Order: sequence, then structure tokens, then C-alpha cells
Amino acid sequence: MKTMKVIAWVLILFLLAGCGTTAAAPTTAKPSDEAVVKATEATTASAETDLQKYYSKAATLIPVTQNMKSGGPDVVWEKGDSIDNNNYTRWAERAVGIKWSTTWNAVSQEEDTQKLTMAMAANDLPLFIRAYTSVEVIKMAEAGQVIPLNDAIDKYLSPLSKYMLNEMNDATQGMHFKMNYYNGKLYGLGSYADMVTPRLNWWRQDLLKELGFSAPPKTIDECDKVFAAYKAKYPNGFCINLDKNLQLGVEAVFLAYGSQVKSWRKTADNTLAYAPILPQTKDALAKLAEWYKKGYIDPEFIVKDEAKATEAWTSGNSIFRQREWWASWGDHITLQANVKTALITAGDFLVGPKGEWGSRQIKPNEFEQYCISAKASPEAIKAIMTQFNFFCDSAFRAHKDLRDKFTFFYPFTEEKNATNLEEISKLQASGEKRLPRQKFDIPPEMEGPSNGQNSWMAVTVAQGEQFGFRFNQRPGQLRKDILKVEVEVKANDTAALAKDTIYLGLKDAWSANNLNALFEGIHFAIKSEEEKHTYFDMQWCAATTTQLQKDAYLRKIEDSAFAKIIMGEQSVDTFDAFVKDWKASGGDDITKEINVWYDTVK
Repeated sequence: MKTMKVIAWVLILFLLAGCGTTAAAPTTAKPSDEAVVKATEATTASAETDLQKYYSKAATLIPVTQNMKSGGPDVVWEKGDSIDNNNYTRWAERAVGIKWSTTWNAVSQEEDTQKLTMAMAANDLPLFIRAYTSVEVIKMAEAGQVIPLNDAIDKYLSPLSKYMLNEMNDATQGMHFKMNYYNGKLYGLGSYADMVTPRLNWWRQDLLKELGFSAPPKTIDECDKVFAAYKAKYPNGFCINLDKNLQLGVEAVFLAYGSQVKSWRKTADNTLAYAPILPQTKDALAKLAEWYKKGYIDPEFIVKDEAKATEAWTSGNSIFRQREWWASWGDHITLQANVKTALITAGDFLVGPKGEWGSRQIKPNEFEQYCISAKASPEAIKAIMTQFNFFCDSAFRAHKDLRDKFTFFYPFTEEKNATNLEEISKLQASGEKRLPRQKFDIPPEMEGPSNGQNSWMAVTVAQGEQFGFRFNQRPGQLRKDILKVEVEVKANDTAALAKDTIYLGLKDAWSANNLNALFEGIHFAIKSEEEKHTYFDMQWCAATTTQLQKDAYLRKIEDSAFAKIIMGEQSVDTFDAFVKDWKASGGDDITKEINVWYDTVK
């Protein structure tokens, strides 16, 4: 059951990625110098906290509505339970005094977003609102439909909850708060998931060894040698996977030349520029064109989506693949099944001819964002924030460093295995999708919500079905858990591994060699962050006025120009004409608008 639990958890993270829409440009004001969240000092201050102040139950039951996305027909509830009446909602009534109910329960993100858009237009929103990007947050803030959260955070959140929010904000270079700012106030909090991680470079270790290379290439020049040797030995193979979106694979090269794909980058004068129009992008495109001409790139990449392009890797017909470690999970398993001798290793981020290198992170506003309706009563606002205190206390009670800093409301013991583990394992082995909930023998005093890993309820409720503010892991938590497995594996600590739920979820899906590749990849990601070579797309505000009007056209001419250059249909010198066209077609206006916004938050 633990295997299913961890794999499902990673799949949930995978499904959270890639949300993005556009909206009218926000009118922002620069945040005050005072911290958004006033965390206490991590010494004895938290030990003196009056827990009752932050963990009190409302005097009367408070009804609060929320839009939900339950997961569709494969969700199995306990007999008599539902999305509105289950272990979690009953806990919220007993502990917090909130009566949660759904305004609607969508079966997909698309449906949820559509219903939210209609509710915004009708000014008929739930009291607690889940959006999918900061774009919707700013729209609702502009319309006066949601409240600024600053006062509620300061007044009602516990020292632990404030600390966790600050930790989250620091991990995103301050963007987690700023992306939801409007007129100097914070209007939304995101559901941080520990997938803010760069795309890594994966190599076929067995093929590198066969070709006489002891390690993956570290530079573009070394790539030239590896690709030439691979193509000579396997003329029908491809060296680097590209697809029609011109991101995966392309990004690995762009970063080596000091550029980024479809992203805004901070320049030396502390302004933002659209990276694909920078001069160094021309050099990156020239290299890709050279590789295409030599047959290193699939000539049909321009008509293939990511899934189709990935088939070259999973079938064993490619030596290099760029992807986040969590999204590569299924690809590596499929490759291993198709090519029994395949060995995978992680490579460092490629260094270009001028010493440039780096990694690109997913933007934090690509995760769920939560707001409180302007129609919420003061009592409802307090109860919602109080529940977040309960959530943080319960979800992170297993973290010793936090228990050393703060006095916790909930007690802590090691998590117990599910009592129906054998039943669920049999169903899982049979291929059954509609699995029952995990049941635990949890004493009443231990109950509390979970964050996707620990379960403190008698019957689990998936994180995506829990009402209220929440987030998945602490920044870097999942990576740290996996690197703890690395220590246990290298020490051959069988006793620790037998109890390590992360390892139990990994071992059946990854071969020993590929598991080591996962460890290597995470170390490269950490190195990139520590050496400050990690880059975000720096535009994390809503789309500007001109973007709404011109962005689709600008993306179209960009993709067309880049594809033609890579495929040799046009000279790389036509890049200069593309840049002029991009600027004249609205790019210059967008650049000005984005920098006006950036001046308010940088």
C-alpha cells in the first residue's frame, strides 16, 4: 500500500504542472518594507505561545463553501461518505467549527476553471476559492471579489504557520507572495508543492560506455563528440528529443548560451527582457540548426507533441532526454521495460562556449492559489485561518527541526501502516483502479489533516479533497526524503530501508542503477540553486494589456521563425529580422508594461 501511496502522490504532483492563462494587467503597488508574514524567532519564543489563541474552535458552527475537484469516478468513499461528508469535514466541524460544503465539485481542472470564470462574471463565488493561477487571483482582486490577506495572516496565524509561509516564500526567491499582490496587498496563498525543480539532463549510461565515454558530457563541445559517435554507431537514432512546443531539449541548449525558452529574464541593469529575443539566442539556434543538419534531431519533431517525441527515448532510440525528475518517472520505467539493458544516468547542466549554464524552475504561480471571498464574515475568515494553523501543525508534526523551534498542538508518533493494507495491495496487484481508502488505527488525540504523506486520520482523505488552505510539502522536502534514501542505500541499511516509505515506493519502479541516477539528478538541481544558476520565468504577474491582444501572434511568429532556422529552411541570420518583427508587433510595448509592473515589486 505504501508503494501505491507514494506513486499516487508523485502522479498528483505531475498533474499539478502546466497551468497557465492570461488576464488583464494588474495595477500593483510596491509591497511595504515590513515583511508580509511576521514569523517569530526560532528560539524559545514559540514555546511561550498560547496554543489556545491559535487553535480555538468557533463558538458556533460556521458554514463555508468552496469549489472542489474531487478526482472523478475513480474516487471511492467510505460507505455513507461523500466530498461534503467525510473524515476530513467531520474533523473540521469537531476541531475548528467549520461546516464545509462544495459550491460545485468538478471532475477536471478545465471544468473547475470554467465554472470559476462563470462565477466571477456573475459575482457568485464560494466563500473560499481555489484558482489555478495567480491570474485569476488578480482578476478577483481588481473586481473587489476577494479580501487582502495581510491582516488575517498577522492576526490569526500561529508562529508555525507564519514560519512555513516564509520558508515557502524564500524558496521561490520571494515570488510566492509577490505574484498575488495587487495595490500593495496580498490576495492569495498558493498550494506549494515540492516540484519547483529544474528540468534535468538524462543520458543512456550504457550507450555512453559502449561509445567509449566514461561520463555524460558537461559542455556543448563535449556533446558534439558524443552525438557524433552515437550517430555513427546508430544512424537511425536521435541524439536529443525536441517537440513542436520547442521547449524540452531546446531549453538545455538555450541555457548553455545564457538564454531561456519562452521566458522573461532579469538583465544586468535589473530590468526584464524576453529571453528568446536576446542576441545569445541566435547562437543557440545556430547550434540546434547544426545538429539538425547532421541528423541528430528527429526531422519530424515539428509535428510531434511531447508524448509522441518521448517515444524515441522510451523505445531506446535516443541517447539524451531533458525532463524534470518527477515527470521522467514513467518514461524511465517504460524505457527499462522496453530495453532491459538500458542504464540511465543524470548529467550536469550543459556549459556553453562562453561559460554560461543554468537551470530553469517552474514558476510558483503554476500551482493552485487560494483566496477568501469579500462576502466572508469576520468569523468565517478567522475560522479559515485557524484551520490552516491546525493543518500546518498536523501536517508537519513529524519534522524534528520544527518541533525544536515551536510548541505543537498535536502529539507525534511514528506513522502507522494502514490496517487494510493487504486488501488494498491485492486489489492494486489485480489492476483495480477504484481502490478503497486506507484505514488506520489512529487514537482520537492523534487525529488531524495530512499533507499528502502522513496520515493522522482513521480513514485517509486525499490532499486534493481537503478543504481550506494547504500545501503539499515543505520546500525541498521531497528531495531531502529521497536523499535520505540515498544515504540508507549506500550504507546498505536494510533495517531503515524496510521502514522508509519513500524507498518502498521507489524500489519497485526504479532499478538500482536508475535509482542512483535519480540521486545524481537531485544533487545537480541543488548545485544549480546553491551556485545561483537557477532561473525562473520572471514574469509572474497577470498578462499585460498588450499581451492579451498580441501574445498569441508573437508566439506564433517566434515558433515559426525558430523552427525554420533549426530545420535549415531559413538562415540563422533571419533571427535579426524576427527580433525586429517581434518588437514592432507589440513586443516593445509588452516589455515596457512588464517593466512598469516589475518596478513595483523588485
